Amino acid sequence: MGYTVAKGSIIDVRDLPPELVKKVASLPAPESEVMTLREVEREQVQRALKLCKNNISQASRVLGITRKRLYRIMRTHGLD
Repeated sequence: MGYTVAKGSIIDVRDLPPELVKKVASLPAPESEVMTLREVEREQVQRALKLCKNNISQASRVLGITRKRLYRIMRTHGLD
């Protein structure tokens, strides 16, 4: 097990070993892990349709929306 010695009371990036800094730099930025509401909507509609074997009435019930609204969302996302 290793340890890092900081020059002050706060550990700074300059105090970390280069291999750790390199590893952290290659990680995706946290905001890239967040889906937009549009992406979430599309994914959830696709999942509901798959779960319901493309039965629109059943998928709309699962999603808690009307069939008309589901058709509108599908058209918006090019899923029709």
